[in-house]
Amino acid sequence: MIPLSVPNLSGNEWRYVKDCLDTGWISSAGEYVTQFENRVAEYTGAKHAIACVNGTAGLHIALQLAGVGSGDYVVVPNLTFVATLNAIKYCGASPLLIDIDANSWQMDVSLLDEFLQQKTSFEGNQRVLSADGRAIKALLPVHVLGNVGDMQHLEKIGLQYGIPIVEDACEALGSYYKGRHCGIDNTMSVLSFNGNKIISTGGGGMILTSDTELARQASHLTTQAKIAVDEYDHDQVAYNYRLVNVLAAIGLAQMEKFTEVLARNKRRDQFYREELGRFNLFDFQEVSPEVNPNCWLFTFRTAKKAELIAFLDEQGVQSRPFWRPMNSLPMYSNEQYVTHNDAAYLVYQEAISIPSSSSITDAELEQVVEAIARFFDRSVPQRSLSALEPKLTEAQPDWKVQLFELNYDDAEASAAKRVIDSRWITMGDQIKTFELKFAELLQNRVMCKAMSSCTAALHTALMALDIGVGDEVIVPALTFVADANVCRIVGATPVPADCDSMNHWNMSAATIEAKITEKTRAVIIVHYAGYSCDMDPIVDLCKRKNLFLIEDAAHAPGASYKGQPCGTFGDFGCFSFFTNKNISIGEGGMLVTASKELAEKTGFIRSQGMTSQTLDRHRGRANTYDVAIPGLNYRMDEMRAAIGLAQLEKLAPGNSARRNLSLRYRELLADCEGILIPFTVNENSEPAFHIFPVLLPDRVERTAVIKSMQADQIQTSIHYLSFREFTAYQDAEFGPTPNADVISKRVLTLPLFPTMTVTQCEQVVASLRKALGQ
Repeated sequence: MIPLSVPNLSGNEWRYVKDCLDTGWISSAGEYVTQFENRVAEYTGAKHAIACVNGTAGLHIALQLAGVGSGDYVVVPNLTFVATLNAIKYCGASPLLIDIDANSWQMDVSLLDEFLQQKTSFEGNQRVLSADGRAIKALLPVHVLGNVGDMQHLEKIGLQYGIPIVEDACEALGSYYKGRHCGIDNTMSVLSFNGNKIISTGGGGMILTSDTELARQASHLTTQAKIAVDEYDHDQVAYNYRLVNVLAAIGLAQMEKFTEVLARNKRRDQFYREELGRFNLFDFQEVSPEVNPNCWLFTFRTAKKAELIAFLDEQGVQSRPFWRPMNSLPMYSNEQYVTHNDAAYLVYQEAISIPSSSSITDAELEQVVEAIARFFDRSVPQRSLSALEPKLTEAQPDWKVQLFELNYDDAEASAAKRVIDSRWITMGDQIKTFELKFAELLQNRVMCKAMSSCTAALHTALMALDIGVGDEVIVPALTFVADANVCRIVGATPVPADCDSMNHWNMSAATIEAKITEKTRAVIIVHYAGYSCDMDPIVDLCKRKNLFLIEDAAHAPGASYKGQPCGTFGDFGCFSFFTNKNISIGEGGMLVTASKELAEKTGFIRSQGMTSQTLDRHRGRANTYDVAIPGLNYRMDEMRAAIGLAQLEKLAPGNSARRNLSLRYRELLADCEGILIPFTVNENSEPAFHIFPVLLPDRVERTAVIKSMQADQIQTSIHYLSFREFTAYQDAEFGPTPNADVISKRVLTLPLFPTMTVTQCEQVVASLRKALGQ
């Protein structure tokens, strides 16, 4: 069953909870409550955030502090969750129900304005209902589903009639109105962290306000109105509405990844709107251009709501109807309801919510749309979710076997802490040490410059060689797009060369030579998957043709050809320390060269062309600086260099583990019909075994294989899609590369990482065989 909305607990939740358990701070007294409050306040822009046990409790306190009491009215939309009205009743007040706008599903503010003008009057300084003289003490808009109504008009009404606004923002953390987070410009607002909310702590809420005195009172009322730390002395009737430290710990972890959660929600919302919109059968909640919603729970209207809910349940897709209008509930059926056409009831009759977890996978999104399409007897056009923005990695926190896992332990944590403790985090001694140690790995054949990424290293190499407009650079047809991108960035033309054969996926001297023209200035080779190119003939070719040679050794730290490290054959070598690489620091690279002149030049380029560095000036070795050449900020920082040093110690054993797993893969796949495994390990080379790619059988649909293995919780990837098919390269005129074209369409990359077990390796192969029907 694809659930409607479940928490995404893939971050530091357990780490922080365990800390609460280990330290014994599990009640409301604890550092996580304060940290959580501060993080939410910082994110929303509210001056104060007061944690409480749940959103309902928060609404109760907020209304009480707004002056709502026995016999008063609170204006509230008729379409909301029942807790909103319950909180009003806790104060002894009555809800004054206002119908919703049929498009936005928010309170109809124009209807409210009309009602207040016609049916209310001032008595003293209070606005009262003319019919019974009872005061209207608060306006309580509800940001339904994270959308926001016409707050500008509502705030004008509040000022005109002297009625404070308390916002029910329980569903709206991350929603903005006119560029400001909702709920921070009025008296108070309340968030919810219930299990199905955008931030989930199981239970919990937060009161937001910019009024310091209201914040003090809210904190006081939610903690039994205790007035002394060491005495049980209380000054008024109050409540135990405190949030416990354990739940706050979960909330803090949730906030740490909130930006990603928001992005995923918006991507999911875009997908549903586009795909379901193709059917022309549904009405979606309308969002004003002034609103940037959090896209919490995707809901649409259909006349066949009940039948669709029943059908989706049979298909393993959870859905649910919308809330009943408040005046249709027995305890609120006699409350006054202001309406012209009962839009709340019309929306309720047709609204259905479908799976909207932030961790929902692309495959699940497609399954939901396909199920809805089957119900309405519609077809779903083929399309790729990767086209949606913002692009995100597929959320799948419970892989049995991931494509890659970090090989981290206390060594990396200690290295990072040493940098923090040193108080020096920009270019310094850690980078120098990392560069020297990396040079040792490369047999001290080269000088090393730590870079912000391998792409930065490639770009810097082309700049240092004065490659530019009108020049051609030969690149592999089978590679990551960065090799082509850096050529375009300097104004040169990337010219793809084919793979040597279906067994050897690197370029060869022959495939390179076939692409050389009078405009060719350089060649970028890639040691694909950590297997070295046949370097002797390539080096000879470049010398004969007077071409610069750049090695993209992103896959190849620790790899060698005839005993010489990969990355040391050309004018430059470029290494990557991206998260999934053999040395993992998140982002980072290393540019290496045997030329002292080029090393000096790239040192200038990576640091804005400056002749002295911050550390030099800090230590008194320089008082000023010159700019020798126009440069870029491609520097690495001390933190990543320190982590890189820790990772460098693990490179040899890590590569050895990769070797053993690769050999095991080959054994297990030896009799798998139609599968081709490229490269062979021979005496001429020592691979780095970076990834394990296979060529799927001809006429097998790769997408189906990926989805089948995904269903088994096995993560796979593709190295690589042909960059000639990307939009950015549609205008390029590339010659034929038949081997690379076939490989790009059939390649599948299987999981491989140093801490992977043989059992996991066997699980991957079993899943692949199952997907292939073998």
